[in-house]
Amino acid sequence: MKNRKTLIKVYLFFWKYRRMDSIIAPLYYILENFTPAVSTLILAGFYQEVYLALGGELPGYSGLVSYGSAFVFFHIVKQFLQLIASISTNAGIYEKTLFILNEMLSKKASELPLIAYENTEAMNKKQAAEECVHSERIPSIFMLSVVLATSVLGTGTLILTLGSYHGLLAVIAIASVAQFYAAAYFQEKKQYQISQEMTGEKRNRNYLWSLFTDENL
Repeated sequence: MKNRKTLIKVYLFFWKYRRMDSIIAPLYYILENFTPAVSTLILAGFYQEVYLALGGELPGYSGLVSYGSAFVFFHIVKQFLQLIASISTNAGIYEKTLFILNEMLSKKASELPLIAYENTEAMNKKQAAEECVHSERIPSIFMLSVVLATSVLGTGTLILTLGSYHGLLAVIAIASVAQFYAAAYFQEKKQYQISQEMTGEKRNRNYLWSLFTDENL
């Protein structure tokens, strides 16, 4: 439930501050993850046309030209969208988002009463917020969720496509990708848990380090 609320907050943040980038960036991943299914359908049709043409069962080559043109056009669109999405992701989702978050963090820190800096819980939250921004966790969460969601949709489409040719192909595809999704989920969950548990210790470490290195203290 907590992870779901966090994800919703991340989406709302991007919708408010980086709306266009949050739309453009996922488009490429949607196209990328549907590429195997689309390519399979186009190539299957193309090879079928080749088979019929070699057997002399086709009066012309219009089908071959159509499938070939569709394959080339699809990949041209994909490459163009990849360029746009790369710019949008690097400049919009990461760089501009981190600039906004750093501004919000500085403003929030300046509004804290001085007594709050003596409160361990408040300082732990401040440390966690700073680490969240500096480690690019918020844009990373957004992009990871986009990649996972589009991967699931693309994988599902590919499984249905393969299943339409033979049921065994669908079973093999499911077995191949299930372990990947499971590993990615548990790795991200454990990484977040460790990060939360180490917040207080990291703050104490940084304070002790500053005592020996900061000449103003």
